[in-house]
Amino acid sequence: MNHSEWRTRRHRRLLGGHLDADPEYDRVYEEAGLAMTLGKAVYDRRKQLGLSEARSRRAHARRRR
Repeated sequence: MNHSEWRTRRHRRLLGGHLDADPEYDRVYEEAGLAMTLGKAVYDRRKQLGLSEARSRRAHARRRR
């Protein structure tokens, strides 16, 4: 299946499609949402500090040593 055939849970719900209860799907979907939220927070903070991606990576790498 290619990505143009994917139907999100929201999309299926809006079209009146049947939503099977799948705890694993729900867990992964929630986890992906949290990852996106974290990524957005990191991006916003980096922009607020005026850091480029490269400069942010270098700073992070120095702190990990």
